[in-house]
Amino acid sequence: MVSGELELQDILQRPLYINDQRVGVIKGERNHPNRERLQTVRVMVDPNVAETFMRKPATYAPVHKELLKGIDKDGNVQVSKSFRELQRRWRRTVRIQEALYAPEELLDRGVCDADEIEIGYITGLFKVKRTFKLMKITLNRRTASRYETNSELALPVSMIQRSRDFADDLVLSKRFGKIIQSTIFQQYNDETGPVIPSDE
Repeated sequence: MVSGELELQDILQRPLYINDQRVGVIKGERNHPNRERLQTVRVMVDPNVAETFMRKPATYAPVHKELLKGIDKDGNVQVSKSFRELQRRWRRTVRIQEALYAPEELLDRGVCDADEIEIGYITGLFKVKRTFKLMKITLNRRTASRYETNSELALPVSMIQRSRDFADDLVLSKRFGKIIQSTIFQQYNDETGPVIPSDE
């Protein structure tokens, strides 16, 4: 077993295992200059594992680097915890389409509207009924000035249409002008800023 701190180039495209059971294949990590935001690797999860250990199966999911204990004699990367521990951690992720993201993979990520115009970046994630449902966005000055709105606002995670991992940003399903006129926007924002419900 090759152990110690593993570099991404050493484990990229390698199968990930828990003992003799395969989890999936390591595909990369977040594209971000701050190492504090690089605590996980992105894994393409085998369908049978996703069916068994996720509430709703996803194609990609994070695995924290602290759980990677080394490369075995067969060239596979071994995880130091059980499938139940992976399941517990996957329940604390954010779903975007067919992928799960750890919260730290989304913080500081740019946000674009449906026209792919950058409007700001994510500065917080909030749970509603124990599931991450809301994100706090800090708008860039241009957007806040143009639409005469608060510099911070809250939006449902469900408004994210897709993630562009290569650009480290997210694309929303609507134009920003339409978003701020929507009923759901008014539900989570008022004249003072975001309205975050308690996590009950």
